[in-house]
Amino acid sequence: ERNVDIPEGYIELGEWCFQDSHLQSICLPSTLEKINDNAFNCCNKMKKVDFSKCTSLIEIGDEGFYSCEKLEEIVLPDSVTTIGDGAFKYCTNLRKIVMPSSLENLGDSVFEHCDSLEEVDMSKVTKLTTIPKRFKTWDVEQMVIPMGVTTIRKDAFIMYCSNYALFLPPTLKDYMDTNVNWVSVYLFASPLENMDNIFENSNNLYVLPQYLEVYKSIHEALGEYSGCKIH
Repeated sequence: ERNVDIPEGYIELGEWCFQDSHLQSICLPSTLEKINDNAFNCCNKMKKVDFSKCTSLIEIGDEGFYSCEKLEEIVLPDSVTTIGDGAFKYCTNLRKIVMPSSLENLGDSVFEHCDSLEEVDMSKVTKLTTIPKRFKTWDVEQMVIPMGVTTIRKDAFIMYCSNYALFLPPTLKDYMDTNVNWVSVYLFASPLENMDNIFENSNNLYVLPQYLEVYKSIHEALGEYSGCKIH
């Protein structure tokens, strides 16, 4: 069956349950709490996942929607707290995804090889504290890291993409990424313990006025990242 409406009462979708199926669309029930690993692996014909009824969904497992090549847009419900490793990896036509306000845990490589991705809307996200490895592997004009994030892991951003503007929140404490260059970085946080990565990876660093002189002095003390201009 190409269009499936999962009836109320189902709490989980098992591992590999729709793998390689000819499913074109699916409507998920309000009772659903978990989509297990690889549940929709390689559903290459699936164009739509309707999450509109989902008020109980908490977790999307590892590679839950791996290589669902026809998906173009996803709006996740404001109940999802965990998205596993590679959950949307190789969704090559995915253009937009709206992340839920409830999000707390984000796995590695969630959007790796989502080459058509234009927007990851994280405007509602406030509980996520860590940006994981290989989070951004697509071209982007701007990346806005949400309030609440304290850590950006090493290799969170991949260097072979075009990157223009990165906005970092005032909650940020640790920026470990060393793998990409940004035209402009807007840092709204107080000076971080390790500034090398930001100076090395930025053509222009924009900071809050009250921290301008502090950043300039740190930059001068490091001495080796003269290509970065502080504004």
